[in-house]
Amino acid sequence: MSEAKKRTPLTLNKIVWNTGNESRIGEFIHDDFIADYRPQGPLRQGFEDARKMLLGAHETFEDFHEEMPDVLAEGNRVVAHFTISGRHVGNWGAVPATGKMLRYEEMAIFHFKQEKIVYQRGVVDNLKALYQAGADAPEKSPPSPRTNPEVTKLVQGL
Repeated sequence: MSEAKKRTPLTLNKIVWNTGNESRIGEFIHDDFIADYRPQGPLRQGFEDARKMLLGAHETFEDFHEEMPDVLAEGNRVVAHFTISGRHVGNWGAVPATGKMLRYEEMAIFHFKQEKIVYQRGVVDNLKALYQAGADAPEKSPPSPRTNPEVTKLVQGL
């Protein structure tokens, strides 16, 4: 059952998100759909908000494209890793169009009801995209968990 659920976000991605084809959203999104990307964006509910998310992505990014290099499923949930790319041609929140090609990542957990996505919780690496768009990066970034000596010590102790 969970393996079949993997096909839903993969197919939604291929025939709706990557094409901008809003007419097929209802095949994948439940009537009670909620998309939760807070604090990066407002809570979105229902088919109309899903449609606005899709149209907004395609208005902001020319050649908007999402790949899902990793999709995991267990029970009634699917977790997907996305790579998103497109040319930044429209306002993105407070960031005006730059014309630059951006490539960044997202992680999302999909919950299902009646074989459709009813809840989507996601986190987008907007910071990476903002740096690509020309925002100033901090002078010194904190160490990543992979290079943080405290985390390395913890992992070695497992």
